[in-house]
Amino acid sequence: MTVEEWCVLFSMALGLKEEGGLKGALERVEEAGARLRVMWDIKSRRVPVSFLSSLINHIHSNYALTVTAVGSFHPSEVHGINATTSPPVRPVIFAHSLGDVQAMAHAGELPRGSTVFFNGGSFLWDFPNSPRKARRYAYERLTVFDSDKLESMY
Repeated sequence: MTVEEWCVLFSMALGLKEEGGLKGALERVEEAGARLRVMWDIKSRRVPVSFLSSLINHIHSNYALTVTAVGSFHPSEVHGINATTSPPVRPVIFAHSLGDVQAMAHAGELPRGSTVFFNGGSFLWDFPNSPRKARRYAYERLTVFDSDKLESMY
């Protein structure tokens, strides 16, 4: 699906929300022979993985909607969801800052291969003005990770 096709389908879904709610909009998307792909932010509602998996599987089976990822600030809310949904849904862990990612890693809450979204601005403070300096700065930040130095800057 091209970006233009997606925009048309998304516009249709938004425009149709008054005509039958989300279900009506998704039916129109399905009539167009497409599926909307979304990532859900579950807002850390403390929803059990088993319930969330059942809901996602129901949606995948009955609507023109595919949930591709589910994110939460609490890793336990999404851990293992990929094993209980079809097609598998990617678990995503949200963090406010790089320090939060570090804390989760130290607490053993980030298994190898975890997907984490965090505020990238948390490690780009005092960003240089020159593009050349900016590239060098980013390279140093992303390739040389000194946790003690970074923690001292909080």
